[in-house]
Amino acid sequence: MVFEVVWHPSASIDLEGEIEYVCQQFGWDASKKCFEEVMERVDLLSSFPHLGVFFEGIAYHGNEVRLFNIRQNAVVYSLDNGQITIIAIWNNRQDPLRLEKTIGSR
Repeated sequence: MVFEVVWHPSASIDLEGEIEYVCQQFGWDASKKCFEEVMERVDLLSSFPHLGVFFEGIAYHGNEVRLFNIRQNAVVYSLDNGQITIIAIWNNRQDPLRLEKTIGSR
């Protein structure tokens, strides 16, 4: 079964912010590479929805939350009846307690 991947609007904003940060700090080539890595891994989710690690104790609209790391970022997503929702692109250098609040607010 192939899952549909949708992005929460705030997750798209998260990705844009991370790409801008990488561009400012490391240049255009690094930001392009970062973007491509995120998109390639997200594309894999449609065929391999359990790619990420189960985020125990956290739910998104009653569904389990999973995440996988790409360098210093985590792609946070949920599974629901054939659909994957990208909830957030999370910089792992942030306070992990804020991630739970971020998920809850989306």
